[in-house]
Amino acid sequence: MNTQEVLQKSGKDYSSNNFSEFRKRVDEGKLVALDCGKKGVVVYDGKETKSLNSKQVFDYILNKYYGWSLVCENAHLGVNRPKKPTSSSLAQYWYAEELLDFYARCEEANIILRLAPQQSTPTMEIFSGYDPKEDKSDEIDAMCLHKFITAHEKFCLRKPPSSFDETEVRKEGYRMKDAMNATINISKTNGYGAKDPDLVPKYAKIINNSVGGDDFKNLDMVIEKCKIGPNLIDLPARFIYHNLDEITSKLSTSAKEAFFQYDKKGELSSFKVAQIYAILSSLMGEPYLDENDNVVINDNIRIRESQGEMAYWKFAKTHLFCFSPFHQKGGVAASNLKYHGQRHFVAKKSEEEGVLFKTGPQKFVPKAKILLEGNGELFSKNRAAYMKAIQEVFNLFRDMLLERENNRKSTSLDQCSKSTSESQ
Repeated sequence: MNTQEVLQKSGKDYSSNNFSEFRKRVDEGKLVALDCGKKGVVVYDGKETKSLNSKQVFDYILNKYYGWSLVCENAHLGVNRPKKPTSSSLAQYWYAEELLDFYARCEEANIILRLAPQQSTPTMEIFSGYDPKEDKSDEIDAMCLHKFITAHEKFCLRKPPSSFDETEVRKEGYRMKDAMNATINISKTNGYGAKDPDLVPKYAKIINNSVGGDDFKNLDMVIEKCKIGPNLIDLPARFIYHNLDEITSKLSTSAKEAFFQYDKKGELSSFKVAQIYAILSSLMGEPYLDENDNVVINDNIRIRESQGEMAYWKFAKTHLFCFSPFHQKGGVAASNLKYHGQRHFVAKKSEEEGVLFKTGPQKFVPKAKILLEGNGELFSKNRAAYMKAIQEVFNLFRDMLLERENNRKSTSLDQCSKSTSESQ
């Protein structure tokens, strides 16, 4: 009896598609993993491995694994093959209409499909006892995926997309992220305010302590470089430095711990300027050329065109900071926060609890080893704490900028009213 006959005979609704049911089936041993490679598609169900071609595999799964959970890398079953394939699209075997049809047929066959982030494949391989550089085969990848998902209940999986058309919200996020990249790159090259004469020498000491790189490695060099020029007027950097007291007074202890450092006297000595600037860039700052062709980063509010206002955290988290394991090319802000910020914070907090996630200045314990040693919960806890700190800083900046804009409007209205009364 094939799948359609089973469905028709039972007369039951098998559209259940929630994660708890997916997990229940995994725990019952009803998980099938799929991996795609140059030679075809590998299907592994925990006992049997089957190699098929792309035309055979869908019917094979639908007819054999009724009532099971199915997992595959997002790159294979969550991304459609373009109409004009390129070398970078070799991981995609199926066009959009073929995938959407398969998703629908999975629901009819009571198969719950979930997609795994492809960046996690090396972690899965190490966890399963393989070397990602040496042990390369589609059979191994399918087995590793199956073993990892079986062992990790809280691993991030996504549902298949309902459409492959890019939404207007996503397109808006791309445009805003591109603008953020331009702003951050210019500010980064100039030391995040280190070449702004309004900030040096007044904040030279804290700039020296906070900004990395050979160009700003000592106090005299910071002051001298700003004197020599060329200077960069960086209004977002000014917003940060001029408001340091207010910012630190309004943040929780845990948020301050993530981004600010204090000396033995309890005075602010430095802060994670690259991360703080990245957060602020989602809300303000656009580079432009002034009348003398000098680059200036203004303090204009970054507006969501579709909303007519600044982004809220939900949009920023997903589309501007790209906090998702499925995101590719997250942008400069995401790099500052995740690669240059999160890893160090998680390692520092974990070390405070007696667990080493960092073995050198830029050398971190692989995620797979963390999991194998039973420290996955600790890692997740400290990563969540860092995310919460980012959200807190973002919301504070948004509130401060909203208040500033309201004050500016109020002042402008007062001046307009005064001008009108004087002319009468």
